[in-house]
Amino acid sequence: MTAPAPHAPAPSDEASVARTPLRERPLVVLAWRWSALLILTVAAFWDTLGSVGMELGEGTLLTYLPAAAGLCVLAAIGVSVRHENEPPIYDRDTDHIVGIVTLILATALLGLLNRRYLPAYLMTRTDLLALVVFLFAGCVLLFGLRPALRYRWVWVLSLSLFPLPYRVLVISLGNSRLDAGVVMLVLGVAATAVAVGTTRRRAVIGAVAAAFSGAVVLAVLLLVAPEAGLAVYHWVPAFGCGAAIAIFAYVQRRFPDRTLKPLPHRDVRPPTAADNRTGTLILIVFTVVLNLIGAPTVTPNDGVYIAGMRSEPPLLVPSGWRQIEATGPFPATVNGWQATGMRQILEQNVGDPAFDVHARPRRVVVDAVESAVPLTFDIYPASVRYAVSGVRTSIGRPVELPHGILGTLSTVVDDQRLLTYNALSWRWNNGRRTQEVTLISVDNHEPTAQFLQLRRPEETLDLVNDILTRVFRGNAVTQDLDPRFKDYDLLVKLAGDLIDTQIAAAERSR
Repeated sequence: MTAPAPHAPAPSDEASVARTPLRERPLVVLAWRWSALLILTVAAFWDTLGSVGMELGEGTLLTYLPAAAGLCVLAAIGVSVRHENEPPIYDRDTDHIVGIVTLILATALLGLLNRRYLPAYLMTRTDLLALVVFLFAGCVLLFGLRPALRYRWVWVLSLSLFPLPYRVLVISLGNSRLDAGVVMLVLGVAATAVAVGTTRRRAVIGAVAAAFSGAVVLAVLLLVAPEAGLAVYHWVPAFGCGAAIAIFAYVQRRFPDRTLKPLPHRDVRPPTAADNRTGTLILIVFTVVLNLIGAPTVTPNDGVYIAGMRSEPPLLVPSGWRQIEATGPFPATVNGWQATGMRQILEQNVGDPAFDVHARPRRVVVDAVESAVPLTFDIYPASVRYAVSGVRTSIGRPVELPHGILGTLSTVVDDQRLLTYNALSWRWNNGRRTQEVTLISVDNHEPTAQFLQLRRPEETLDLVNDILTRVFRGNAVTQDLDPRFKDYDLLVKLAGDLIDTQIAAAERSR
């Protein structure tokens, strides 16, 4: 009797993987889907990413963005290394419906809200909020709604990439390096809790450890390197301490079982949503739409270069005018940590019937702010710098001034005080720092007339109220649609005299 043939040995995992086509291997599939999502995101928000790069180069508060993105990645890694068995997804209809609705929301944020807040685009940056929504929709379409929601706290953290709340918090606290570091540390504590939070107890312990160590590092930075770059205050206390604690928590958790292994500590599994062809097609269509919409074009403007110009205020008073009051110099922290400003009130020596029917000497306020970050003059509108509420401002009208300088003339209507202001501003630089000069006149020619007042640091609640009003009601409520430039000649003449006086002084100093 013939003996039965022995059973063939079961194929090993290595042999099974070796026989799997390369395009079906889990790591390749994941890499392909993530690459497709990132490429489509860059294509959809090309203009947005370009303007973000410009702001990063200028050194504005938006330099917090890479650190915030790094904290979101840290939290996502912490969620990914946890052992989760998820059943496969066969019915993708819910994923497609949620993905399309979310993509429509991203399109509305980019196409409608950016135009609604156009004069305050750099401050609100709703296009970055649209980018976060687009990424969430892409994850739903390519990986499934259930896997995307497993990272729900990471998506909550990713809302920090929308910079308006961060700007409001930092400015409200005082807009110093310490304030920026404190706000970023709050985000770092939350990211650490998500990264190590396999249980609520571990999340609390991780958050407390991150808060304590980050506060110590922040205090050391203030003592050892108070003038360090803003990136140091963003990265070191928040991300550095958070990453160290997350690594320690992972090692501590794996060591008791003597199973400490390099990441990943489990096999890479294929995506639970096997079919993603329809989702990819939907994502491509909306990528094209978002790319066509684009973001507003932003061009840095530091004005005309004047060799040897003294950027620090005060301005030299031209002939025919006298200074009757001066305030400052004072720190203009909203325009940078070393920015300074000053207010001068000038009055004509002799009245002119061309500017007042009774030939009374006219008064004009001269506000000068100098900064190494000229883009901040475009980021923060007048409502941030001036203590105004409920006013309407017209769209700027270009005005040609001497020496090739281009100014902008606008009106500010205060319906509560029944006053109308004309404001003429221009920028110039000496190659190192930029100065913005604003001349303000009021239609009340009495010596006791009220001018626009600069906002004091303690008036943060009014500032937040003005920003929220703009966010919820848009720019239409703050626009003067019928501007009247009654003091055009007065302001242009004074601007020319001021410019000639400063340039003559710069030429003498060379």
